[in-house]
Amino acid sequence: MAAAFQPHPIPWTEFPTECIYYLYFMTVVHLVAFGVGSAILAVLPSKQPGTKLRRICRFGLYNGLLLLVGSIFNGLWSCLIWDRLYDSTDYVLDFIPFLPIGHWALDRPWGDARGRLLGLSLFQLQLVWPLFAAGNWGATTVLYRLMRRCRRLTSAVEATAGCRFRSMPHAPGPPRLTTSVMRHEALTTMERSAWPGSGLDFRFIAHGSRVHVDFFCHSLSLVVAGRSEAASRRRGHDFTRGVPVRQLRGY
Repeated sequence: MAAAFQPHPIPWTEFPTECIYYLYFMTVVHLVAFGVGSAILAVLPSKQPGTKLRRICRFGLYNGLLLLVGSIFNGLWSCLIWDRLYDSTDYVLDFIPFLPIGHWALDRPWGDARGRLLGLSLFQLQLVWPLFAAGNWGATTVLYRLMRRCRRLTSAVEATAGCRFRSMPHAPGPPRLTTSVMRHEALTTMERSAWPGSGLDFRFIAHGSRVHVDFFCHSLSLVVAGRSEAASRRRGHDFTRGVPVRQLRGY
């Protein structure tokens, strides 16, 4: 004999647990959706190489954000709506952003018990669902657009920095040590005084880029070869007129 169905409102202390429940059960659904969507995008025609891969990556990003934001809205639904506007038996999650609530949630059996509405009709409950669904889709879209915009800004900064690096004159000097090229995983804030007279403004931040700076390689090669700065100046190498810097490559 099944235990009597005695629902209780879900307290806010259980909000993280409700979010985890959503992630646990809905991850499979989103993985299937990603597989089907990727297959459809892969067969669509494209004029430029790499377009299909970019489409799939963008779809995967949006799909993942939809899953994460959906877990938050499911926690809100559990703490605000369930057992306050309606009850459903064997409750795990009733909010799905692409499936309106209906009899499928209210008619789940628990012995002889069924779900019930608490002071409103099913139609009125279904009018509440679009508010959560719109918030879910809207927040996902906003986050997606912000991430895309940040990525475009980062690419633009890297491209601008690359143009400035390429525009600098390469001064003559001893052979460079190619094995000693210094790679930075992030281009942090750099002051103009780092290279006097170069005319470059490095007051920006571009995350995830790799910078090949030949200035350090050139200085190191001078030390290894035993050549002094004065000897280099006699050969016409002027350190104050600019620093030979390789082309900036963004990864």
